[in-house]
Amino acid sequence: MNRSGTGWLLLAGPLLLATSSAQANYSPNDWRQYQLTGESSRQLAARITEITYELKARSSNAPYQQLRVYRRFDWQSSDLAALAEQQCGEPQLKVDAGWQIRFMRCEDRIPAGKLIPASSYDFGYGLKQGRWEQLAGTPTAQRQDRLPLPQAIILGQSERELDRCELNARGRCAESEWHYQPQDWQQLQVLEETPSERDGRLEQIFFRLQPVAGSQAAAQVSEIHVWRRYQWLLDQLTPQQECDEPQERKEGSNTIRYRICRQVIPAGSEVQVTLQDSGYQYPVAGGEWQPLPESKEWQESRVLNRPIVLASKEEQLECRRANGRLCSEPEQPDVDLLDSDAAKLVADVSGQNSPAWQADYGHDDAKLMAVVRGMRALLAANQPTHPAMDKLLYYVRAHNYHGGVGKESDQVARALAGVMIDLLNHPLLLGAEPQDQAGTVLEAWSVAAQGQLGQAAFRQSAAPMLAQLNQALGYAVQHAAQINGHKPWADGLFELLNLVDQSASYGQQADFSAAVLQQEAALRQSLLQLGLSELALWKQRDGSRDLFIFNNILDAHSRLYQMMRYLHHTSPDKAIAYRQQLDRDVIAIMRQQGLIPGGQHPAAMLEEVSLTLSSYYLTYTDRTSEACISGEFAGLCTPIRMEDILPFEHTCSPTLRLRAQDLTQAQAEGICRELGDEEQRFHQQMETGWQPVADDHNEALELVIFNSSADWGRYGSALFGVSTDNGGIYIEGDPARPGNQARFFAYEAEWKRPAFQVWNLRHEYVHYLDGRFNQYGSFGHYPLNRTTWWAEGIAEYIAHGQCFARGLDNVANRPANQRPTLAAILHLDYDQGGEMVYSWSYTVHRFLNDTGRGASWLALAQALRNPDRQQAMSDFEGELDRLIADDSDAYQAWLARDLLPWWQANKESDACKGNDSAH
Repeated sequence: MNRSGTGWLLLAGPLLLATSSAQANYSPNDWRQYQLTGESSRQLAARITEITYELKARSSNAPYQQLRVYRRFDWQSSDLAALAEQQCGEPQLKVDAGWQIRFMRCEDRIPAGKLIPASSYDFGYGLKQGRWEQLAGTPTAQRQDRLPLPQAIILGQSERELDRCELNARGRCAESEWHYQPQDWQQLQVLEETPSERDGRLEQIFFRLQPVAGSQAAAQVSEIHVWRRYQWLLDQLTPQQECDEPQERKEGSNTIRYRICRQVIPAGSEVQVTLQDSGYQYPVAGGEWQPLPESKEWQESRVLNRPIVLASKEEQLECRRANGRLCSEPEQPDVDLLDSDAAKLVADVSGQNSPAWQADYGHDDAKLMAVVRGMRALLAANQPTHPAMDKLLYYVRAHNYHGGVGKESDQVARALAGVMIDLLNHPLLLGAEPQDQAGTVLEAWSVAAQGQLGQAAFRQSAAPMLAQLNQALGYAVQHAAQINGHKPWADGLFELLNLVDQSASYGQQADFSAAVLQQEAALRQSLLQLGLSELALWKQRDGSRDLFIFNNILDAHSRLYQMMRYLHHTSPDKAIAYRQQLDRDVIAIMRQQGLIPGGQHPAAMLEEVSLTLSSYYLTYTDRTSEACISGEFAGLCTPIRMEDILPFEHTCSPTLRLRAQDLTQAQAEGICRELGDEEQRFHQQMETGWQPVADDHNEALELVIFNSSADWGRYGSALFGVSTDNGGIYIEGDPARPGNQARFFAYEAEWKRPAFQVWNLRHEYVHYLDGRFNQYGSFGHYPLNRTTWWAEGIAEYIAHGQCFARGLDNVANRPANQRPTLAAILHLDYDQGGEMVYSWSYTVHRFLNDTGRGASWLALAQALRNPDRQQAMSDFEGELDRLIADDSDAYQAWLARDLLPWWQANKESDACKGNDSAH
C-alpha cells in the first residue's frame, strides 16, 4: 500500500475529534491526537485485505503513547466486473481453416490503485505505561468503505476479431491485396529519411520504409526503398523584381551606370510542386528486390519560408562616352538583315525599357518563329556573331523565363533547336582567332538551351547540341590565354557549364538519357581539360584570380554523378566506380592549379576551396566532410565539424540549450527570455502541468542558430543531413527512443540587420512544446488531415497571440462568400496552401479561446495525449464533430462580427505593427 493511497483514505473519513477520556471506546476519530508512522498490508484471503497502521501520540495528553490499529477490508461481495477496463494489444494476424483473421488479444483488468467498494472494521491495541492493551470498543462495527486495490487483477482474457478474409491460391486476401500508394503510408513507418537539395530547393528525398506490424503490407513485403522527386513549378508564379542601388564602373573610355536586379519569388508565396515516387520492395518470402508499381505524378502546395532568386541580371541604367554623350544608341544592332518581326524583337530586348521582359509581352509561337527566321538570315549572311544574334537568343531567354516553354508547339520547338544547332556548326562562330562577341553568343545560346530543355520536342531534337557543348569547351581551352579575363567569355563559360548541369539533370529523362550517355565520357574529358587549363582560375581586372569556373566544374561533376547514380540505381557499384573516376579528375585539377593546402594561392582562396569541396562536392556525391580525413581526399580539404562551425554554446534552462555560429551573450540571454516566456505561456494556456506525454524522452531541445540563410544552406546539410530548403525546421526524431535529441534549426535574418532577429523562432519552438506535451508520438503519428490545423494553428496562436499580422491580413482580404467553413479548416492537409494551413487554422484556435470554448480546446489537447492511437482519434474526432455540428455558424458570425472589426481597429496599433510574423 503506498503512502499516498493511505493518505487519501484518512482524509476521506469524517472530520476527526479528540477523545474525551482514556476509557472511551475507540473511534477512528481518535487519530487526530496521533501521527501515522508506518503502515503495512497483507492479504488474508482472496478478497480480504488487512492494513496495519502504526501511530505515535502527538502529545503527552493522548490516552496512549502508541496505537496499533488493524483495519480489515472485506470486498468479497464487490461487483468487480463493473469496475474492469478492457485493454487490447496490437492487431495480429492468424490463419484458420483457409481464412486470414486480424484480431487483438484483450484483457478485462482492474488496475492497481483503483478504489473498490468494501466493508471494513478496526481492532487494535494501545501502549500505556509500557504495556499494550486492547482498545476499548474494538472490534468496531462494520462500515462501508473503499479500498485502493493493492495490485492489478485480471478478470479474464479474450480475442476480439477485427476482420477476416478468405485466402486465395497464393495465400493472400485477393480483395484486399496491398499495393504501394505514394500518398497512403498508413501501413508504413519511416526508418530513414535522407533529403537532398539543389539551388536552395528540395530535389529528392530517399525513404527507407517498413510495414507496420500486423498490417496487410507486412504480410507481403519486409522493406521498401522510395525515391521521391520534387519538381518546383516556379514558372507558374509571377516574380517580383528587386534591384540594388546604382553603381558605376569604367569600360574603356565609357562610364557605365548600372544596378543588379533579381527576379524573386518572395517568402510566403505558395508554390506548386510536382512529386513522383519510384523505388523497390523486398518481399516477405525473400528473393530479389522488386520494382514498385509505376506511380503517377501528383502535386502539392508549399509555402516558401525564404525568397527564391530565379534570375539575376545587371541592368544598365546609362552609358556615356568620355565626351559625355550617351553611348547606347550607336550600340543598337543593325537589323537590315532581319524581317520586321525579328527586328522588333531585337528592339524590344534592347535598351533600358526592354518590353520583351515584361510578363504581359505576349510570348508565343509567332515570336519564336521570328527568332528562327532572324537567326537563319544572319547565318545565311555568314554573320553568326552579329550583335542581333545575341539579341534574338536573348529574347528566347525572356520567352523561357515568362513561361513560354510550356505553351510553345512541338513544331516550333524543333525549328528552334535546328537553327541553334546550325549556329554552333557555323565555321565563323568559333574561328581561328577568338572574338569576344563569340563568347556573348555562346552565353545567349547556352541560356536559351537551358530553358528549352524543359520542352520535350526541343529536348528530343537537342542531341547534337551536347557534342557542340564539348566543342565549345574545347575551343575555350585551346584559346585560354587569349580569352582569360574577358568578360564576354566569363559569361559564356559560366553558362556553358550551367548547360552541362541542366543536361545531366534532364539526362534522367527517358527521352534524353541515351543522348547524354553517348556524350558523357566526352563531357567529363572536356571538364577535366577546362579544369587543368588556366581558365579554372579566372583573371580579374585587378590581376587576382577568381574560383567561379573551378566551382562550376565541381558542380558539373556532382550533377553527372547524380545522373549516373539515378541511371544505375539498381547497380550501386557502378555509381561508386563512376564517382571514383570523377574524384580522380577533381584531384588532378586541384593539384594542377595548386588548390591544395600549402598551395601558392592566398589562404582565403584555399580555405574557400576546402569549404566548397567538403560542404558541396562531397555532400552532393553522397559523402560527408569526413571524407577529407581518409581516402582519396585525405589532406586536400578540412572536415566541417560542429565544434568549428558552431562554437557558441549556452544553456537557457534544463529544457533548452543553444548552439550557434556567433551570438553575443546578450543575444543568447534575449533568446532564452523570449522562449522562456513563451514556454510559461504555453503551459499556462494548455494546462499541461508540465507533464510530457507518455514515452517522450525529448527532455531538452537543442536550438541551432546559423549566422544567415546562406550559412544555413552551406552548413546545415553537411553537419546534420537535413534539408535546408526552408526558413528553419524542427526535427523531432523518435521521441520514444531514449537519448533522442530534438533539434530546431534556425538562422539570423540577415536582411533585418542591424536589428537582431532569429527567423521563425517562436513558431517553431511551439512545435517542440506541442510535440512534447500535447501530441503523443512522432510527427505523422496522427492523420495529418485531422491534425494539421491543430499543429500549425497553435504554433501561430501561441507565438503571435492577438496580433498575427500576416495571417489576419490574409483572412481580412478573403471575400465573405469565399471564406472556408469550419469543417474545411478542421479537415485540411498541408497540400491546401499556406493561407489555409497557417492563417485560417490560427482563427480556429483564437475562436475557441476568445468565445469561452476553452474547455473544448483543452479536450482536444487531452485526446492527443492518449497513447492509445485509436482511442485518441476517436475522442479527438468526436470533439471535432461536436464543434462542426454546434459551432459552425457561430464561428462565421464571430469572424464577421468580432475578429475582422477588431483587426481593422487594431492593425495599426504599435503592438500589432511591431509584429511582422517573422518569429
